[in-house]
Amino acid sequence: MKRGKNMLAYAARVALFFKQKKGQLQNRKQRKILERGQYTKETAVIDTTQAVQVLEKIRPCEKAECEELTFRGGCAVSVIIPVYNAAGTLSKCLDSVCGQKLTQDFEVICVNDGSTDSSADILSEYEKRYPELVVIEEENRGGAGARNCGLQKAEGKYLFFLDADDFLPQGVLQKLLDDAQKSGAEIVIGKTAKCLTSREIIVKPRTEGSREEKSLWSARKYGMGTPWGKLYKASLWKRTQFFEGYGFEDSIVYLDIYPQCKKFYLEGSPSYCFRSGKNSLYKRQKNSAKGIDALWIVIKAVQHAQEIGVDIYNSEYYQLILWHLSTVMYGRLTQFESREILESAFVVAAEFISKTFAGKAEYAFVGDESEKEIYRLLEKSFQERDFGTWVQCSKAL
Repeated sequence: MKRGKNMLAYAARVALFFKQKKGQLQNRKQRKILERGQYTKETAVIDTTQAVQVLEKIRPCEKAECEELTFRGGCAVSVIIPVYNAAGTLSKCLDSVCGQKLTQDFEVICVNDGSTDSSADILSEYEKRYPELVVIEEENRGGAGARNCGLQKAEGKYLFFLDADDFLPQGVLQKLLDDAQKSGAEIVIGKTAKCLTSREIIVKPRTEGSREEKSLWSARKYGMGTPWGKLYKASLWKRTQFFEGYGFEDSIVYLDIYPQCKKFYLEGSPSYCFRSGKNSLYKRQKNSAKGIDALWIVIKAVQHAQEIGVDIYNSEYYQLILWHLSTVMYGRLTQFESREILESAFVVAAEFISKTFAGKAEYAFVGDESEKEIYRLLEKSFQERDFGTWVQCSKAL
């Protein structure tokens, strides 16, 4: 049995390796097309007013409100778990976190977000067994609302988000807490292992040397842009919460939380086991009208960043916005298979960049020369409303 599982794990690693290689080859191909100019430059014909109307007819831009929170520091770590119809994976998730051994007190806050399966019964059973586990019953508010509810109740000096589909390696919370306290980092980012749901096969990432990091761009490239799998100093969330009603609300992690951080710590070993199932929040959002939120949430996040004192004219922050409004937005909007929707989003993004980031004459991009050149072209495409170049840059990044 063990040998068979090892063989499956090896096969999964090989399959993942070739999938990544395929993605890298496709990326190189798109970069070659861009470098050789083998694409069509095309000025957008939709004006900004018309573009907004097209997008809001499908998905209006909602309000994004945050309140000021107080974290009392009554324990070392608060683990926040939103739970929605997760009966099939919840026990493994709770076993992994309640079984963590810490030298300091910690709490596990589970927010049952209106589940209609047996999740509530499982939570009730675990609450009786583990004094550190607190269960909150809520009407369905979505992942953002459930996490915000957890933030409002959290007592910890540090915060950690965990999804009910996923689970933790043994001893990881103590390791991340030690990393944070020894380095003085405000965010500790770990590596993510992938769990194949069919056979519980875990594909571990390559272990790297741990290091301190001050670059926003380097931290962005190291970890996934999700709230989970990272240990945060609670004060980073004092004036920022998840935007309820939005899809891809975890974008605020890159756009509002990371920019407040003066020092990151990049943990080189696996710190989180991610399970991608059919019921995952990302998959439910991607195939819906919420795809347009890939644009709206960036606009709202930048506005909020200014309100809390983030230097949005920092070159790395500006580059992060360009990345979000190109390859990230493009990837989430192609599902509509509509030139009008894609061009409308580009026009609104170009108008937003023009009005918001005109505070500096020139921004310095980071990365290798090839990557810097793509960002120069991307910036120019927004300035000139060149839809064709924007599409090709989005494919190449």
